Amino acid sequence: MNIIILAAGQGKRLGKLTDDTPKCLLDFGGKSILERQIEILNLNGIQKNNIFIVLGYRAEQVINEFGNKANIIINNEYYCTDNAYSLGLAFDYISKNCDKDDVMVLDGDIIFEEDVFKKVLSYSYKNLLFGKESKSSYNSTGIEIDSKGNVKEIGKHIKNSNITYLSIMKLSHEYMLNIKDELLDNKNKRNWYTVVINKLLSLLPFKCVLIDGRIDEVNTYYDLVKAKDNFNIKNFKIILTGASGLLGKKIYSILSRDYEVIGIQNKSLFKNFHNIDLMNEKDLNAFVYLNRPDIIIHTAAIADPDKCEKDRNLAYDINVETTRILCKICKKYNIKLILISTDYVFDGEKGSEYNINDVYSPKNYYGYTKQLSEILVKEEVPEHLIIRIPIIYGFNGEDDKDTFFTNVVKHLKEGKELFLDDIQIRYPVLIDEVAMAIAKCLPLNGIIHMSSQKGVTKYNWAKEIARAFGYDKNLINKKNNVDLKNRPLHVKLKNSVDNNIFEFSDVYKGALIVKKQMNCVFKLIYKSQPIDEINNVNIGEFRYNLGKKLGKEIDKNILSELDYIVPVPSSGLFYAMGLAEETGIPYMQGLVKSETTARSFNIMDLGLREKIIRSKIMPVKNILKGKNIALVDEAIFTGTTLRITCDILKACGVNQIHICIPTPISFFRCEQYVQPSRVLLSENISTQKISEYFRVESVTFLYYNTFIEYLDNNCGPMCYDCFINDERKS
Repeated sequence: MNIIILAAGQGKRLGKLTDDTPKCLLDFGGKSILERQIEILNLNGIQKNNIFIVLGYRAEQVINEFGNKANIIINNEYYCTDNAYSLGLAFDYISKNCDKDDVMVLDGDIIFEEDVFKKVLSYSYKNLLFGKESKSSYNSTGIEIDSKGNVKEIGKHIKNSNITYLSIMKLSHEYMLNIKDELLDNKNKRNWYTVVINKLLSLLPFKCVLIDGRIDEVNTYYDLVKAKDNFNIKNFKIILTGASGLLGKKIYSILSRDYEVIGIQNKSLFKNFHNIDLMNEKDLNAFVYLNRPDIIIHTAAIADPDKCEKDRNLAYDINVETTRILCKICKKYNIKLILISTDYVFDGEKGSEYNINDVYSPKNYYGYTKQLSEILVKEEVPEHLIIRIPIIYGFNGEDDKDTFFTNVVKHLKEGKELFLDDIQIRYPVLIDEVAMAIAKCLPLNGIIHMSSQKGVTKYNWAKEIARAFGYDKNLINKKNNVDLKNRPLHVKLKNSVDNNIFEFSDVYKGALIVKKQMNCVFKLIYKSQPIDEINNVNIGEFRYNLGKKLGKEIDKNILSELDYIVPVPSSGLFYAMGLAEETGIPYMQGLVKSETTARSFNIMDLGLREKIIRSKIMPVKNILKGKNIALVDEAIFTGTTLRITCDILKACGVNQIHICIPTPISFFRCEQYVQPSRVLLSENISTQKISEYFRVESVTFLYYNTFIEYLDNNCGPMCYDCFINDERKS
């Protein structure tokens, strides 16, 4: 038996996990996915001479590790072909260099236990596809069979099947020769091999065999999380308290790009978070037990010193008693506890920087409650991390509660004077940078300090905000007779987070970042609802008009080929309507999407993306089959979702796909923390090769100048740094 392992792809849907590592080398319980596969093959008598690995992305890494354990076949066109071509290369190599043995094909991203492989080997029938009883989903390949177990149809476009293909195929040497040339044909190089098999089923039949046992395919980050859970391999799962707060929302947003995060809020504010009373020990214990996190991050607190002084009993309950309950639960279930604390555990009278081991000396009741909380955590929870931070600022969305920063912006925008303290010195930190530093410090234990390095008074800080936003600094005045009796005048934490881990911005740079976040063009092109308004611009109308502008720029030869304008739901809808209006080509909603599917652009999904990659996009096969379509989406950043969508469309029989994008090419990653720092398609694929990457007939972007002119004339100042072309950026 010759075994082919298809491992040429990068696995872009896994986000930064595969930025510099091919998917087959991802760690899975101390061994890579490929290492586990080869060990199981070896245990069942399959040795080097009969193992063939098809490589492409980062092939040298796999060769260094497994070159002496298998035969290596290189797909040098991995970036613009799919596994049909990879499989064709393997079949071609085996046909010319090996004995006439049967062949088994495995995807390089499947994880299975040895018993599954033994079952697969045990079947004597030659031509088999292996599946399991499971409702096919967006990321899976469905199989339809007749009463005798013969395969009627296979493909990712099949959504009503109760059988999911396991990415394992077994076939005879003769059968392999019969489909080899078809796989290598230029018209199939960009397809999955299941597309080719589906076309040939009437001539070359397959049987389907259902397999029980643990087996998982890893296409996305959350496939990986699910697989680890299935195989009892530990993976970071986090419960976050205070998830609806200013810092909590940012931590949730940023950590969810890489980990499974479960947010807790005390009131029904946000539908993504669970309403749990942290003072109810019984309910909290049950919630933690059911979810079994590896880490609990505790941000929930009353952080206003004046409120704490006014109601000390409530401050004690929220800041101390909830921590005591969490400590008890974490100790019981061996969970790591991360406590967010404050610089106010010190009185500011030291005259120099405060170290992590300095003696507590709080000057107000808020600082005292945090001191008590820290002591509880240190004494009660074996594995813990205490993170002390100074005053925070930042932006999540328009529903944020008012803060010093937002109040200053609001007053200055309205031309109102401000009278502010110029005595107390603080070291503000941007919530995005705190959240990203926390992500890097999850494995640490003990106490750490996170702080910016340039101290400011509120008066100085407001001046820097005005400078960054372009407002009148003369509206800011010093306030006389400031009452600071319960405030430390100058606490500077000695930053124990190495700058190599994270460096915190000063308030001017941070204000510039927040300004750009508040005016991010992505709110216009994707994030907001069509009924929303930004800068007095209706979002639906904005997108419709961009679609019309795109219609003026598409090559007329392309337009003459098209049957339909088809949007990617729901992000492409209004753009496609405008494009259809401008060109006169019929608008057709040939793709549908589950109404309950949450948006998931920011998940790591890249992607980390479990709420993931616009899941459950389904084609209306009878409408689209044999048609030439313009596929419309809002933008191309990583290209992950769009490539999947194109593959689904081809699998259901679409004749030609012309991608139409109503924004320019994105050349630069977001530097304002709004989007994950993911590898952009433009970093690896030249503009001329983009259509090859998507395996489509053409890709058209809206001209950069058209896009910017429309923004400037209609929307006011917006941040579009990610779209700035090479000349402007340099």
